[in-house]
Amino acid sequence: MSAGQESRLYPTAAAFHCLSPAYSPHLHSKCQPSFGQHTLHRLTLIMILVLFVLVVTFCGAMAITPDLSLSISVAKSILAINELSVTVLISNTGNDSFKLLNHPQTVLSHLPTQMFRIKRGNTTADFTGIIVHYSPDYVIHKNNSVDFTLLAPGQTHQQVHALTGVYNFTRTGPGEYQIEAYSGFYHVDKSGSIVVVEAETSPARFEIIGGLTRPRVSMHHHSTGSL
Repeated sequence: MSAGQESRLYPTAAAFHCLSPAYSPHLHSKCQPSFGQHTLHRLTLIMILVLFVLVVTFCGAMAITPDLSLSISVAKSILAINELSVTVLISNTGNDSFKLLNHPQTVLSHLPTQMFRIKRGNTTADFTGIIVHYSPDYVIHKNNSVDFTLLAPGQTHQQVHALTGVYNFTRTGPGEYQIEAYSGFYHVDKSGSIVVVEAETSPARFEIIGGLTRPRVSMHHHSTGSL
């Protein structure tokens, strides 16, 4: 019998790993994984764990735990649209200070921009204010104090927005409305990066009785500072 034939009739010890227990009674019924398979399995688990940690860290950098609360108050009954004004309170409920951009899409802006959603039923009041071009990077680089709102732990900032001419209610008509503010704020951390902070907030309700004529846009927006 040739050497090749002997190899086929009498498998080597290494080949027993892929044969049935009839050839090797001390083995299990299934093929045992080699050392390389164990190592590959272990590396795969480590890679999955590392990926999970990176995803959690990335999500935490994009939107941190809500440490801001935003409350909205408005008169319950509005006789004329030129009486419509909204008072907002932004409170730091966490343990760290905030440096917030006075972004035009937030209630920290002093411009008549679209920072509120106002609805009567399923119909939204038309926005008639202004749209501005805003560059957060430029504002951060300029670092002008009037472009930021600083909130220490436990501090509250109050701001009043007169909405005369900023929203048109002639299409939606008189009746009960719901108003809510955009809850996202933009915090500038110590490295100069922007971190989005979602504030805890809830909508307010008011009723427009009459006076739906649309006046000119009012620029009467002012901040009463921090409390």
